[in-house]
Amino acid sequence: MASGGGLDDQEAKIRSFATARGVELVGIEVDGGVSGTSTDGRDALARALELVHSGQADGIVVTKIDRLARSVADFSRLAADAKREGWTLAVSEIGLDLSTSNGRLVAGIMANVAEWEAEVIAERTADAMQAKIQTGTRYGRKSKVPAVVVDRIVAERAAGRGLVAIGEGLMADGILTSTGRPVWHASTVKQVLTTAELDAYAAARRA
Repeated sequence: MASGGGLDDQEAKIRSFATARGVELVGIEVDGGVSGTSTDGRDALARALELVHSGQADGIVVTKIDRLARSVADFSRLAADAKREGWTLAVSEIGLDLSTSNGRLVAGIMANVAEWEAEVIAERTADAMQAKIQTGTRYGRKSKVPAVVVDRIVAERAAGRGLVAIGEGLMADGILTSTGRPVWHASTVKQVLTTAELDAYAAARRA
């Protein structure tokens, strides 16, 4: 399965991996624009797992460990499920087969590194966003949402609030979306955050 950026390249690598090993691909599941930070809310991963759980597929191939999960807990759970249920997890970029003890050891180390990288980036992003709030710096493109609402959403997200909780707070206060609707879905909140997060993320990566 593929996730995040460079989806065409990831799919090509997975197909090449399968061809080299004589493996038939049942399908390619794509979590486009979704981070591997958590397995929650990843519909494509859920579909891939359903295929192996139902016996329609013998395993799951990902390009990198962090395309599957950046949380050690999530990775360990998936690896344990694969071992217990008898299906295979494979990482195409390095030819890693998690059905072997050596493969699981290496993958476990890589999952720890991926989780550490995700935490570092999250910390830097939160710091960068908070700095922009404190200095009054605007974020990226001009938003149709009032600046005070954008600042509130960014501040709450930086403080660790979830998208649903942020939306519920906005609705409780009677704040309308950019299209004048009273309902703030998680996706609506995420759309407002996207420009600000990308701007702060870029600054964090440069730090």
